[in-house]
Amino acid sequence: GALPATLARGSACDSLTAVPLGPPPASADARFRSATLQRKLGAPTTVLANARGQLLAWAVPARGLFVSVGSGHGCAEFTRPFLAAANSAIAAGAHEIWDDWARIRSYDSAARLQFTEWVRANQAVASGVHLLVGSSLIAMGATVANLALGNVFHVTADRAQFEGAILARLC
Repeated sequence: GALPATLARGSACDSLTAVPLGPPPASADARFRSATLQRKLGAPTTVLANARGQLLAWAVPARGLFVSVGSGHGCAEFTRPFLAAANSAIAAGAHEIWDDWARIRSYDSAARLQFTEWVRANQAVASGVHLLVGSSLIAMGATVANLALGNVFHVTADRAQFEGAILARLC
């Protein structure tokens, strides 16, 4: 059957617009470096994008995974639909969260707070949140959240290790 529409944002992170689910625009830089990983995941199940940032997600509950990749700015308005997609994936059997946020350079404070609260509420069902970072701001946010939540985030800057671990779980 047809995949459901997903949510996208206006250029100022302010208005919701339903758009057909499909691949990201060719100009987007939210992607995995590993072509094999990109191919194995296929089309994202959630696409959130605007002029400031992009967040793509794949629900792979048969393998116990919810995987995302982002770029640019993390708008607070992306948070609710992104977490709804994560909740659906968890309800279907996902228990590991893998977020490639190495290309996210900044984020709204409200987004950080919402993500932290979601992780706190879902610690019992999510065995861990694996986070690939490239920005010192994102790494610092994860460190602060780990202090508050008890080291739930497994943070790395090693892309090969991160993508390799996802690939191993998909095979």
